[in-house]
Amino acid sequence: MQLSYDRGMLIVPHNEKYFIYSPANHVRVMVDEYASFLVEQILAAQGWIEYEKIIFAFADKFEVTLTTEEVMKQIERLVKMEVFFKTKEDLFRSRNKKIDKFKIIDKPPNLVYLLLTYKCNFQCSYCYLRDAYKDIRELDTEQWIQAIRRLKDVGIKKFCITGGEALVRDDIVEILQEIKTDDCEVDLLTNGSLLAEKFSELDPLIDHLVISLDSLDYDTQATTRSNYGYQKILNAIELYSKTNPQKLQVRAVINKHNLNQMNDFSQKLNRQYGIRTIRTLVNPISSEELDIIPEAVGKIAIDQDLLETFNYNMKYRKCGACNSVIALNPAGDVMPCQAIMKPEFRMTNIFEDGWFATYLQSEVRQQFISLNLDQMEKCNECSYRYLCGGVCPALAYNIYGKLDHHVPLFCDYLREKAHNTLLYAKGDWQDV
Repeated sequence: MQLSYDRGMLIVPHNEKYFIYSPANHVRVMVDEYASFLVEQILAAQGWIEYEKIIFAFADKFEVTLTTEEVMKQIERLVKMEVFFKTKEDLFRSRNKKIDKFKIIDKPPNLVYLLLTYKCNFQCSYCYLRDAYKDIRELDTEQWIQAIRRLKDVGIKKFCITGGEALVRDDIVEILQEIKTDDCEVDLLTNGSLLAEKFSELDPLIDHLVISLDSLDYDTQATTRSNYGYQKILNAIELYSKTNPQKLQVRAVINKHNLNQMNDFSQKLNRQYGIRTIRTLVNPISSEELDIIPEAVGKIAIDQDLLETFNYNMKYRKCGACNSVIALNPAGDVMPCQAIMKPEFRMTNIFEDGWFATYLQSEVRQQFISLNLDQMEKCNECSYRYLCGGVCPALAYNIYGKLDHHVPLFCDYLREKAHNTLLYAKGDWQDV
């Protein structure tokens, strides 16, 4: 008998256990040393099951005597868990069943980013909007209220408010109140410098808050983001740590100035304030800015006690632009996501008649939803591709002018994140 399996299967040791990961059908199983060794024997034989050889191998390595029935029973368990398959057709069915959950269908996005303004009280050195269209006409309060209602009319229930810095708008509370009238979910992305003074009005209207802070060292923060409002940001973090710590996350953008501070940064925020951190790698806006990516970023070691504080999950990762996500720029133009505001990616405007149908049929949307990890250079050879999701298409476009271009500088970093996801994501595994 010859079993079928994904040729990219991973066997990863961890804390005296082993994770078996089958990329094709995105299945993760935790096994002991014996089951891991059995998997290795089957892979070495290219799926052929030779009971006598397996029994001899176990006796030689573990000094145990197995029966054919015992080996058969363990193989059946691995087949039941869809690590191995009795036929290629069973493998393809398992793969298609998983992929069917992520098919692109013409439905409203799960999330819309509202970039209320490009104005900002910071001048972050790496901001992908820092040179963007500062003279753009911004929607006024009533126009934003009408835009929100048009988004709700097609079924959108989750809104992420950002900018620029959204809190520089005097009407921010009125805009958030409009979103919350139908019990929709509101996330706010902010630099935090204006948050504490508006806390009492904003807090009831926000479901999830992300404050951007690159360092607890004043000089580093001033270098990468701004020397303005540093203490006000810390005050806002402390305020939320005492009132709604579960609502807040602090996001640090990893760059060459703060790379070696990351572990201390995350530890201090977690221990002192009980706040979880998010780490993202700086996104250059052109090939000329590649030097802001730290060379050692893929090799940064995350302290063991921090790993389980990160919100790893086993979601099948793929760029959600034009599918689960869209964005509105300050003028109400509908864009693929918050990271790509270039005019050539404008699909429609929220106030155009039939805007949603135009969005669904746009050539820009087709470009994004046709992106396929299995067809991308290098990604299609990587066993971590569905845990990683590949590099951000907006980043690839900024550097190389192509949405699906491989960005080698990011590979080590993304692979390490995917590896940690495999080990530390909660749930969604079966124990053998």
